[in-house]
Amino acid sequence: MKPTWILPCLLLLPAALYSCGGAGDRGTGATQEDTLARDRVAAMVANTRYDQARSVLAPLVAREDAWLSDLQTAAIVELQDGNLEAAQGFLQRCLALDASSAGAHYLQGRIYQLEGNPLAVESYRRALALAPLDLATRYVLAQTLEQQDEFDEALELCREIEVSGMAEGGPWFVSSVYLQFRIHNWIAEDDEALRKYTDLWEALQQRGLRAVKEAEINEGELARVRPPESIGNRVASAVSVPDYKITETLLPEFAGCEELLADDLDGDRRTDLVAAGPTGVFIGLQEESGGWRVLHPFKEAASMLRTIDLHKDDSLDLLFTSQGQLQLLEARGEAGADTWEPTPLELPALPGPPADMCAVDYDHDGDLDLLVVGSFGGRLLRNDGAGEVLIRGEAQPRGGFTDASLESGLPAEGDYRWCDIEDLDSDQDVDLLMGGPGVLWVGSSMRGGQFEEVGSRMFGEVDLATRPLLSDFDGDARPDALLSTSTGSTLFLQQQDGTLRGESIAIPPAAQLIEVDLDLDGALDVLWTGAEGDTAGALFAASLEQETAAPLEPLSGQTTLTVADLESGYEERLSWELLQLGSEGVQVLRTESPVGKAMRVRFRGKKDNRQGIGAVVELRAGPSYRRHFWRGTTTLYGLGDREYFDVVRVTWPNGVVGNELDVEAGNQILEGGSGLGVQTEGLVGSCPFLYTWNGETFEFISDVLGITPLGLPMAPGLLVPPDHDEYVLVRGDQLVQQDGQYVLQFTEELREVTYLDFVRLDVVDHPAGTEIQPNERFCFPPFPEHRTHVLSQVLEPRRATGSDGKDWTQALAQVDDIHAESFQPLADAQFLGLAEPHWMELEFDPSVLSALPAETELRLICTGWFYWCDASVNMASARTPGVDFTPPLLQIPGADGWVPTGPPVGFPAGKTKTMVLDVSKILSKEDPRIRIFSTLRLYWDSIRLAVGPDQQQRTTSLPPVAARLWSRGFSEPILTDRNDLPERFEWDRLARHPRWNQHPGHYTKYGDVLVLTEAVEDQFVIMGSGDALEIRFDATQLPAVPEGWERDFLVYLDGWAKDRDPNSIQALEVEPLPFHGMGSYPYPSEVSFPDTPAHRKWRQEWNTRAGYEHVIPLSPLREREWIR
Repeated sequence: MKPTWILPCLLLLPAALYSCGGAGDRGTGATQEDTLARDRVAAMVANTRYDQARSVLAPLVAREDAWLSDLQTAAIVELQDGNLEAAQGFLQRCLALDASSAGAHYLQGRIYQLEGNPLAVESYRRALALAPLDLATRYVLAQTLEQQDEFDEALELCREIEVSGMAEGGPWFVSSVYLQFRIHNWIAEDDEALRKYTDLWEALQQRGLRAVKEAEINEGELARVRPPESIGNRVASAVSVPDYKITETLLPEFAGCEELLADDLDGDRRTDLVAAGPTGVFIGLQEESGGWRVLHPFKEAASMLRTIDLHKDDSLDLLFTSQGQLQLLEARGEAGADTWEPTPLELPALPGPPADMCAVDYDHDGDLDLLVVGSFGGRLLRNDGAGEVLIRGEAQPRGGFTDASLESGLPAEGDYRWCDIEDLDSDQDVDLLMGGPGVLWVGSSMRGGQFEEVGSRMFGEVDLATRPLLSDFDGDARPDALLSTSTGSTLFLQQQDGTLRGESIAIPPAAQLIEVDLDLDGALDVLWTGAEGDTAGALFAASLEQETAAPLEPLSGQTTLTVADLESGYEERLSWELLQLGSEGVQVLRTESPVGKAMRVRFRGKKDNRQGIGAVVELRAGPSYRRHFWRGTTTLYGLGDREYFDVVRVTWPNGVVGNELDVEAGNQILEGGSGLGVQTEGLVGSCPFLYTWNGETFEFISDVLGITPLGLPMAPGLLVPPDHDEYVLVRGDQLVQQDGQYVLQFTEELREVTYLDFVRLDVVDHPAGTEIQPNERFCFPPFPEHRTHVLSQVLEPRRATGSDGKDWTQALAQVDDIHAESFQPLADAQFLGLAEPHWMELEFDPSVLSALPAETELRLICTGWFYWCDASVNMASARTPGVDFTPPLLQIPGADGWVPTGPPVGFPAGKTKTMVLDVSKILSKEDPRIRIFSTLRLYWDSIRLAVGPDQQQRTTSLPPVAARLWSRGFSEPILTDRNDLPERFEWDRLARHPRWNQHPGHYTKYGDVLVLTEAVEDQFVIMGSGDALEIRFDATQLPAVPEGWERDFLVYLDGWAKDRDPNSIQALEVEPLPFHGMGSYPYPSEVSFPDTPAHRKWRQEWNTRAGYEHVIPLSPLREREWIR
């Protein structure tokens, strides 16, 4: 995380410059390896990983000509780790190199101060003389003088810091205020000064402003370990141009074809070939022996060949055009694809012949749609369950492709010649590009399948008549555009404001462009062929300092080149082959020249589309960085002479970020290999978490405000009405007083925004042996009315039988984390949270129930948890035949079998919560059987029957007495190998790597926010990912618990939560803000957030904190922007 005081630190930078460089540093002589090592050390010190930092520093400080800054950093590592003698040794070397190093004198003073040596004052004075503007040195000198009873000079130094002001002084200002308060309190000679600094110190505390920590004093500003200046994106060694020669001609059956694709078509991890031309579609399947099996599944003229994994089985289906219309061949076969057969689907008719098309999951629902362009404008053909879905082993009816162009905002006119996809604005969704002579349309995704045209804003007046090559050329993690026209080639580099700036590049006019790292050194190269297919060349390390242009040998083929990795065995040297269709088949060009090491990988989506199309892959190996927009094809990533990637980061289309560290070169997709590249499953959004102080630590209770989702669709056009308030049960053993207060922590740990308007703690006393439950569940209106159930006579089921035929009676008898799991989750992770249709049949003892009076109240107590479905799952299931989102339905025996008793009753609104259902009018006392039917992944922990009315209870409501908003980070999940347990977290273990960035927008400033939690008034606390809200309640005035009674708690909350799922509506940013009178969210255009003077003041005074990027960019250039 960035330091809280990043602005003051930057303002103090001029003082820090006194310690930068020096006589012992030769800044221009830094090698890339040394720069990387210093970068790593800075990160390790920041994360208190001193042993690792010491190890990385060792070779740098072992040199006879070690840099002053490295020796100083080594001294800091030892000082921070408590090894003062070792630190002193490094400092002596520092001062021998440069006796005028302000940082070294500062550290010397710090060591003396910790040892109680009065020489500390002399060292600090020397440091201050060398760096007279440094506030940190002023403070530690004042602190040391105060320890030696030199109060007057200490106060004078503090006043000099105070003059600098809060904005510049930051925590040093805060610490100087406290030091003055302490001195005046001790000497007791100036009542006015004591009152001034007492008030000022208390005011700073109330604002949540902190003093410096001991670890920060150890480094100060002069000696702080900072990452080295970025040297930008570089390749690890000098560019070497590989020499490619034609080595053989394959597949004579492909002679005369005009298009060639290379990919693993049948899922056997070997590269296959497919071609199209006047005589149809040809497939060449590479066999284990190295030979080829040729298929000719389509025998009419075909063009515009594409692949798509329609059935998510790792066998690629073939999409192409013939006679101006779309055609689809589906892969069939038991073990890998043996044949390709015409689809039984009726594909949408196009108004004219298409000019280009590509597969894209434009609506982010987990399957691939089609973007098609031509003289008719653009068409988006949405995949509505076109692939096969198996439920209980049976294939469900298939859907098809639906024309969604109009509702998505695509242009219906214009002669478009090409189309492409990218995440142009790096906001984790796929943007669309379409162009042709005189026309350009760039659609920025607004989520929910909607697009906003931004072409003129990005490209200005540039004519994109031909397809540009979209990639990140300069290593700043932003996609750029390389355009080759008849008049020349231009590279358009994307700027920080999203616009593109053009510059010429050494590629011939009218070239066909291919993105590849041809020499596998880790840098992006551009392979090009001439318009006639007989000339070719490559621009190595395009746009970088080492950019090198080189021709390839003259070609005899008739088409553009195709890049492939044909020799994919683990023992083979990984390198690229170049393929070109010719009159005798497929010509193969290979190189024997030295190339870099490489990693072979194929990313596979689970929640997202199977091919992972739309993911963003980032790779860092030493000084080399590369961003690659994943388009679904197996690839090689170059490493140069390095053995492994430091980091491989994948941002999947749904926004989930995966990091792999120290990834070795080699084939990473062999059977039995590492499994690298497979998307992991997990929750992205749910709701904020509640922790309570249990006497030893903060204990995870559950997620809260789960019934208040904003912009959550259940199906197209059907939004969930948010129920803005909730009662959450906390047992007495889970909430224990801490110094006379009950302390709660609310955390935002997923990709969400929480708007919390009101909090109250209800203390509920009730007879021992009874249990209380709130009247809460996730359901559609009418929402349950508030009621505190106080249950005494509770019956376990006599028998509980699942739809799986198993007896679950014991599992459901009590709340014990043993769950009834009578269902199979849907195998396709696109429908995460859904299951095959299932039921749980409960039978209670008729002899007990039939003896009860007729009017006896009967309540079903259902405790469990639901694996949350997100908006994308809801939309996908609504459009896929055979897949249903069915919340629990109650059924009872009827004359013709089991019959429903009404609409769905809802489900528990969080991790292991309880919903109470009144079944008095539907449960027969003579035949007390009832079924709960659903298609949700509902893990029931206990289902019991409460008999009779509520027992006595006494509720005492406590308002909060303190509320503090602060930056915490993300809890580490508790690992478990049980699928039936909800994800839970340990308060004391924070995740090393942050998982999410905050939504763009403005949040509540950190510090005291009590006033915002005291009333329901639409002036709420706005929390983002990584934030925490501590709330305290005064327990000292509570009445004693009556004898024979016990105490539990209900936490009452009023507010909302909003995730950032691609299909949640108006979920990109913090705004628009919810409010109690909105009716629905999003609210209609004629409705607006309150604009009273009080609300305007709240916005101006409280919502002053900008959204924060927790995930540190891998790009060195982007990281520098992040730091600034």
